[in-house]
Amino acid sequence: MAIAAENLEVARQLLSGSTVWLCDAYERDQLGLAPLGASPNEEVERLLGGPLEWVDRERRRDSSIATVLLDLAAALGYADLYANIYNDIQAVDIYPPGAASCRGT
Repeated sequence: MAIAAENLEVARQLLSGSTVWLCDAYERDQLGLAPLGASPNEEVERLLGGPLEWVDRERRRDSSIATVLLDLAAALGYADLYANIYNDIQAVDIYPPGAASCRGT
């Protein structure tokens, strides 16, 4: 929000770039980002270990960061960017924490 107060275009680019980074962490053979309170070891394994056979972690689908990106896009009035972010997180099957029970997973 502070960046948006100075330069709306930079804020938009940061939201867009952050969405790409987030979705990359959740697609293909990736394990998703570590949850809050995870150990540094788990953070590294999730970030780098998706394609490695010795990393034995379940794939995560929930993401607080996805929620924050959507909230920021809405708060800044970027309706088109909000729609793009929403589509991107849906494409890699990310959902807010706690929503798994609503999804039947």
